[in-house]
Amino acid sequence: MFLWMILDNIGSNRHAAQFAHNHANDPGYQEWRAEADKLAADNAELKAKLNELDKETGQISGPADPSYLPSDTPADVALSADALAAKADQAPVLRVATGSKSGNYYYFGTLLQQGEVGIDIQLLNTSGSFDNLKLLHTGKADAGLVQSDAFIMYKKLYPDSKLVSEQAALYPEAIQMIANRNAGVSSVKDINPKKHVLYIGPKGSGTAMTWEGLCREDASYAAIPVEYMDYDTALEKVANNDNAIMMFVSGLRSPLLDKAEAMAKNDAPLRLVAVDDWDFNDETDENGNSIYTFVTIPGNIYPYLQRGWLFSGAVETLAVEAIFVVRTEWVKESGMQALDALTFQLTQAQPEMLRRAGIQ
Repeated sequence: MFLWMILDNIGSNRHAAQFAHNHANDPGYQEWRAEADKLAADNAELKAKLNELDKETGQISGPADPSYLPSDTPADVALSADALAAKADQAPVLRVATGSKSGNYYYFGTLLQQGEVGIDIQLLNTSGSFDNLKLLHTGKADAGLVQSDAFIMYKKLYPDSKLVSEQAALYPEAIQMIANRNAGVSSVKDINPKKHVLYIGPKGSGTAMTWEGLCREDASYAAIPVEYMDYDTALEKVANNDNAIMMFVSGLRSPLLDKAEAMAKNDAPLRLVAVDDWDFNDETDENGNSIYTFVTIPGNIYPYLQRGWLFSGAVETLAVEAIFVVRTEWVKESGMQALDALTFQLTQAQPEMLRRAGIQ
């Protein structure tokens, strides 16, 4: 009945061809198609619809996905009782867009995988928040971690995109800026566009989006020369270039910052820079919520990177929120029980991330 229904709407429903492509080897589909071809021998209208179906199916490339269903179709409408029973025994797959393996997003993803929640959590390595939003928008990821300011920026750049999702704020993420100690930079306000270069992470990263957001709010920052580069390479550049600075938006004690701290302990000329421009204190989103908050990185977090600061060694910087986003389509397909299980695992992993974030 389901197959006859989508065939009747072949002219206005793209799901028919997608279903045919993905289920061409399914015995149930093959049985239906054989019956349809037999009936079409004496039915010109049906034959025309089948020809249109074949034409549209032929334009689809790529491997078949035997589990494919239109996003608005409940499984019990389209699948047989045997197929439903088999599907019930399968753990829902949740494709989570994270970030680089040196960042806290990936670490958070590994914490989610450690829980026995009946969900097959698969981690996708990406450049960061902006890439994650693209994957969520195109349906190539079911969930992802993004920075709150990147979410705002994405909606500004793509106002027509309708990313329907469930969202949960997880922990604060600080703008952590590292400069060569010979650069003469202890504050973001010390950066000289004629002298310094700033590495802002890969294209598509949350760090790059945060920098773009700062430039939109204060045009003077746009004059600073920037380069896109992976974080580990950028860190080496900063350690060996007197005029180099890098930026990384993350919870505290990420693998990257732990690496930078170890390098500083071994006398690499690295220091943590304050991002203390109070002009950003009043910036708000379309709903009047603050985009940035000012936080303090305690002096005992990175003792060697913060070495030389007066008094406690604490460093002031801006922070945004890390948000976990789940596509509503995944919830509809997997059911509320799967969402409840995921929510439980998020609550289990969140304290560890808050501990690592360590922001005051």
